[in-house]
Parts: sequence; C-alpha cells; structure tokens
Amino acid sequence: SPVTISSQGLRDRPFGPKRPDEFRIMLLGDSYTFGWGLPHNQTIAAVLERCIAEHLEKNDNGTGPPISVTVINAGLPGSGPWQARDLFLDVGVDIQPDLVVLQTFVANDVNDTLRREGRTLQAFVPRNEWTLQRYRLHQYWHVRFDTWLRRHSRLYRIACVNTGREM
Repeated sequence: SPVTISSQGLRDRPFGPKRPDEFRIMLLGDSYTFGWGLPHNQTIAAVLERCIAEHLEKNDNGTGPPISVTVINAGLPGSGPWQARDLFLDVGVDIQPDLVVLQTFVANDVNDTLRREGRTLQAFVPRNEWTLQRYRLHQYWHVRFDTWLRRHSRLYRIACVNTGREM
C-alpha cells in the first residue's frame, strides 16, 4: 500500500493544536517505528492507539472526564537516535506530546551513535561482536560465502577454530 507523509514530515495525519481532553504520545525511531512495508493501520503507532482506545472504552466507568489518546508516528527510516532528536526539535515540540518514546534497535543504534562521537563499544562476548560485524557486512559476497562455508563444511569450521578465527 502507498505510504503518505504529512506536511509535518510524519507518516501520520497532520496535527494541529492539542485539545484539552487529549493525551499525545510521540513514537520516535527508525524504520521499525515508521512501519516500513506495512499499511498505516498496522504500524506500531496505529496499533497502540487502537489498543489504548479499546482499553479506555472498556474501562470507562463515567467517573472522570473523558480523555482521548493520540499516538503519533514519528519514525524515520535509516535514522539513529540523534536524528530522532533533531526531528523532535524540528516538529515534535510544536505537536506538544505529553509522552515521547524512543524506539532503538540495539544492533545498530548504539554503535552508530558511539561511532558518531568517535567512540566504540567493546562487546563483552567476542562472538556477539563477530555476529554483529557479520550482520553489518552481509551485503558483501565473500561474507555470505564465508557464512555458507561455516554452515556446510566441517573442515572449514575446524580450520577457523585452529587458526583463531571466531566462530
């Protein structure tokens, strides 16, 4: 289904001034938050908004003022936490969210952010760091071939262990 972007640069409807009975939640993040490849009604923001509305409707006992909850999709594919911060400062402040949630993908957001600052994070387990590197480099044919050999050749795995290459 086609993706539409609002005049505010969000994969959501345009947002005007907040109503007095409205509680706004802004979801910041990358393509997972954006809902890459999903119709709008299946994004995290849309599903969360429906779940909250159903919960409020089911548990309304009429004792308090009515409230509505709006969940705003501020996901930006291919972005890191610092870009989410910039998006929030550019657009989010004017939308007046009551709650901001930053969704991160640990496999790349932490290291990308540290690398931006000229720092690195050493993995506690060397195999985890090796796996993360392979995930990043999987686009290259020789990495895919190495992965295939590790899965299909016992001799290759023995050679890797004997030469000190991480498995």
